[in-house]
Amino acid sequence: MQAWAKFPTGWILQQKGLTFIGWRKYKSDGTAALLVLIALAVKRNLDQKGHKRHSDTSIVTATYDEIQELLNISRSKVAKGLALLVQLKIINRVENHRSGYHLIGLGDLGGWAKLPQERLMGSNRISVFEVFYLRSKSELYALKLYLLLMAVRDRKTGYAHIGYDRITEYSGIHGSNIKKAKSHLISLGLIYVEDDHEFAREKSEPPLRYKILGLPTIIMEE
Repeated sequence: MQAWAKFPTGWILQQKGLTFIGWRKYKSDGTAALLVLIALAVKRNLDQKGHKRHSDTSIVTATYDEIQELLNISRSKVAKGLALLVQLKIINRVENHRSGYHLIGLGDLGGWAKLPQERLMGSNRISVFEVFYLRSKSELYALKLYLLLMAVRDRKTGYAHIGYDRITEYSGIHGSNIKKAKSHLISLGLIYVEDDHEFAREKSEPPLRYKILGLPTIIMEE
């Protein structure tokens, strides 16, 4: 299995699309949408490495059953997640292809980030999120923060350097919910957080930097 998969991030950084996926408006459908998007990125990568390669590398073919094989969510939530992704123009359905989806911006320069596929998976499933029951806003916030950190991760240092103000600006997560989301990701073994002394203006109060576990710290090949 390849360690990482391409994940579209233009909608996160250019459209600030994470801010539109709020718990109050979408509840668990928003959580399902982000999980389904992760599954589509993984499925596309698996197909690229197998025998189902598409001529347009931003297109993935995935049936409801195949998405459910990757995720521990109901068929209804898969449908609602896909519908929300289409509604928010994060993906497009491929014409005359019932199970084809175009991951918008994936082919654009700087329009994608590395998703640590191997870190997320076990036994051919995205097992790390199987503890999610789609009942809590903390799950949605954790996913939003995780995807934002991936999107802003510095390809030279391998770390995401971002303060709470920018996290709120790009994700819509406020105040103490950021700390809760961060703690959730740490408990899942997805990120590591440390003081960023290199970026510190005052040594007494350095900002934080975030390492996405499952990806190398220094990215020489990117």
